Amino acid sequence: MSPSESELRASLRAGEGERLDTDEVLARARTARRDRRRNLGAIGGAVVAVLAVGGVITGIQLNRTDHTTAGGPSPIPTAQVVASCPAGAPIVPKPPAPASGPLFPDDVTSIKVCVYDAERLTTSKDVDGPAARSYAQRFNALPANSRAQICPQFLTQITIALLPMTPNGVAPTVVGRVGGCGTTSNNTASRNAGQLLGELQVGTSQTPPPIVPSHSVSHGPGPS
Repeated sequence: MSPSESELRASLRAGEGERLDTDEVLARARTARRDRRRNLGAIGGAVVAVLAVGGVITGIQLNRTDHTTAGGPSPIPTAQVVASCPAGAPIVPKPPAPASGPLFPDDVTSIKVCVYDAERLTTSKDVDGPAARSYAQRFNALPANSRAQICPQFLTQITIALLPMTPNGVAPTVVGRVGGCGTTSNNTASRNAGQLLGELQVGTSQTPPPIVPSHSVSHGPGPS
C-alpha cells in the first residue's frame, strides 16, 4: 500500500535524508496511483470481454447441436442388419381367422428369398429396390384365403421363405408352399400365391407368364 500524502510530508519534516522536492514526490505518487487504477480497469475489461466471447461461442455451438439433432440427418448406423435364411425349411404358419392383413409391410426395401427342397436349403437370392416393393404389393393385393376356395390337390416338397427387410430391420417371415393353391402366410395374414411362388422359385421376372385362354387353343386345319 502506498503512503498517504500526510505521511510523506511528516517523513520529510523529520529531517531524514536529504531535502526532497515535496511536490515532485507527491506528483509521482499520484501518477503511480492513476496508472495502477488504469491497469486494473484494463485487466477487468479484458476479463469481461473474454467471458462474453466465450458465452457467445458456447451459445452458437449449442444452437448448432440443437439444429443437428432436430432437423439434421439421422446418425449413420454402425452395423447393417443382414437377413439370413433359416437352416431348415420353416412351416407355413396358420394364422387365426380372419387373416386379411398384409403379408408384407409398406416400407419394404429388399426381400431375401430362400428356396428349400424338402428340408434342405437349395438356393437363395436377394430382391432389392423397386422389384422388392413390386413383389410385396402383388402379394398383398391377392385376396385373403377363403375356406370355400377349392385348391388343386398336387403338392410339392418346395418351400419358399421370404424375409422382408425394412429401414427398421427384418419384418416377419413370409412362408409359402409350392403346389396346390400356394398357401402363403406370415402368421397374421394368409394368401393363395401359387403363381408368385412359382416366379420366385425359377427366378423369373416380375411379369407373370401369360395365361392362354382355353377358347384360343387351335384345333388344327379343318372344321373344329
